Amino acid sequence: SDFSTVTHVIDTLGQAMVIPLISYFELSSSNLVPVLMSTITARHLIKALAKDSWMLYLSSCVDFMGGYAFSLSKALATNCVETAELGKTFALLSSIDSLAPIGLSQLYTTLWKATSDLGAPWVEPASPVIRS
Repeated sequence: SDFSTVTHVIDTLGQAMVIPLISYFELSSSNLVPVLMSTITARHLIKALAKDSWMLYLSSCVDFMGGYAFSLSKALATNCVETAELGKTFALLSSIDSLAPIGLSQLYTTLWKATSDLGAPWVEPASPVIRS
């Protein structure tokens, strides 16, 4: 689709410009993870509150580096454990990564069934505050 093509181009160009800057300024992973997580949150808020199609493209511009947040989080986890324990740590993280979508999909389904006739109650009350 056109949206996928445009977002991939935005992601590629943004990463091509920002990754060398990260290396040049020697930014640490521990400082980057919160920034990247906040861009992921901003992307989801922009998409949730989007009224026009250009806002969806804007969300891609805000979060062109978001895919790196989870890789950096795992890299930071390696600093917290001994080298001999890395295998166990990554096995645990991989298990959580694979089980979380199963549990969350049930939670989302239950939430949707309970609130679908109301519209989007978890977004609408916040939208005037966020838009102003």
